[in-house]
Amino acid sequence: MDESPVQPFVSKEHVWVVIPVTETSSKVFHSEVVVEFKQPRGPRCVYGLLGAEFKPSHDGGLSIKVGDGLADSRAFKESLQSVIETPKYGLLEDVASTILEVLKGEVLRRGISVNGSFEVCFGAYGEISSSQQVFKLLAKNILEIFFVENIGGEVIAKMFEG
Repeated sequence: MDESPVQPFVSKEHVWVVIPVTETSSKVFHSEVVVEFKQPRGPRCVYGLLGAEFKPSHDGGLSIKVGDGLADSRAFKESLQSVIETPKYGLLEDVASTILEVLKGEVLRRGISVNGSFEVCFGAYGEISSSQQVFKLLAKNILEIFFVENIGGEVIAKMFEG
């Protein structure tokens, strides 16, 4: 696996859930997905970066873990948003539990049945440009990128239409 230009954030605490599944082996390989989103809105921008790592296993469940990212004070200078403001690694305060609920709901709604661990460990936010809504959108979309079979460029483009 190539080295990611985005580094994992440092967390003080984690929230997690284990969803029992019946599938015996995963069709998804060990992988990482990071999505950076920037959308101009008049004189402002909406911004967020979220990513996760999936590791398949054979232990009979899908564990979803989200770090709070609150122990990281580094600036993410390579961000798409860095011209307007300097995003920070991590997540907005109180957004980890929201991301976990979105991921859990999407896994159950879509009937995703894979064994392994899914850890949200990449994130960056702008103090002015980010919101919980952006991270909800990103959480749904990184999950889809991981687990939807035969995903193509057109499907990815439609994810972010708004």
